[in-house]
Amino acid sequence: MGINTDAIHAGFEDEQFRSLVAPIYQTSTYDQEYPGVTKGYCYTRTGNPTRSSLQSALAKLEEGTDAFSFATGIAAENAIFQVFLKPGDKVVVPYDLYGGTHRLLFILYPQWGIHAVRADYRDPKAVAEAAKGARIVWAESPTNPRLDVYDLPAIVKAVKAVSKALVVVDNTFATPLGQKPLTFGADLVLQSVTKYLSGHSDVVQGAVITKNKELAERLTFIQNGTGGGAAPFDCWLALRGLRTFPIRYKQHCENAQAVAEYLETADGVSKVYYPGLKSHETHATAKKVLKYFGGVVAIELEGGVEFAKNFVSKLKVFKLAESLGGVKSLACHPATMTHAAVSAEERAKIGLSDGLIRLAVGIEDVEDLIADIKQALAAARSAAAPKNAKAGGKSKKQLVGAKA
Repeated sequence: MGINTDAIHAGFEDEQFRSLVAPIYQTSTYDQEYPGVTKGYCYTRTGNPTRSSLQSALAKLEEGTDAFSFATGIAAENAIFQVFLKPGDKVVVPYDLYGGTHRLLFILYPQWGIHAVRADYRDPKAVAEAAKGARIVWAESPTNPRLDVYDLPAIVKAVKAVSKALVVVDNTFATPLGQKPLTFGADLVLQSVTKYLSGHSDVVQGAVITKNKELAERLTFIQNGTGGGAAPFDCWLALRGLRTFPIRYKQHCENAQAVAEYLETADGVSKVYYPGLKSHETHATAKKVLKYFGGVVAIELEGGVEFAKNFVSKLKVFKLAESLGGVKSLACHPATMTHAAVSAEERAKIGLSDGLIRLAVGIEDVEDLIADIKQALAAARSAAAPKNAKAGGKSKKQLVGAKA
């Protein structure tokens, strides 16, 4: 079956009533036939039929054998670290890293003897060198928020040649429609189901998928033992959203390409980050490894941080909010929102400017999105005009690709 068919049909088949939609088993516990004799479920922390339906569908889409749904994406990440790390272990991460992952690995987990190191993921040999002695090699591709794309098949091959480290891929931005890391040797895939898979900004959830039975057994234990499993109603919402995920994601990508191409010509925009643009430094890699370039565009504006804040405040169709992957377009200022946990010093070191804006492009009419960006840029310029007049002089526009 193709991925469109799997997204619609996977995870549920009602042999009793032939219902087309999975029910919500909104229960905390289950009647046992005899002490210890059940029909597969004893307590919803341990397992729930609605959660099982979603997990089965997620495993199918990522070409895994087992999936584990958690209350949030961060809960899914934390479960991986809890079950596979011990004091003294090393984790390798890219320079451009989601702020929540940074918070876990650089702020929370060091107190328990875990240390994270950064590597240049554009060079598989550099990642492999850093992976020596590591327990986990963590990858995002495309990255959040600057959208670098890495040759993950080459990285996995290089790492596995020199290390026993687990390779974990956060596949949230690419989705299984863009790439399937388990098929080229990754050990675990993480999904923030909150984003494209559920797609309606009405549920928070994460998932871990694998095709390694030993790893699956350990994840089964941690999901039950720490009580982080997703609730039945949230699983039902995610499963409902999953049915339209492929068609939505394709529209996200189509709109994002058009928005990025417009932004390359827009006055006041100094940098555009989008893997689908030829100007993006990792465009060639993206063409090689991704089937779609994704639904997120990042930009830097000429007026700096205050201009950027004015711009996002003037948007009308784009909503100023954290998250991405929902049908509505969102704008985000990472330095004060998603990456606020990363210090200013660290942001400067990794090249994340305070003037960067992340646009999570939705599936509205793209003409309306571009018109909204145009008016917000104009409004932000008007607000900055008195200051510019006092300062004198004009800045030159520089159209460049993404910098690592």
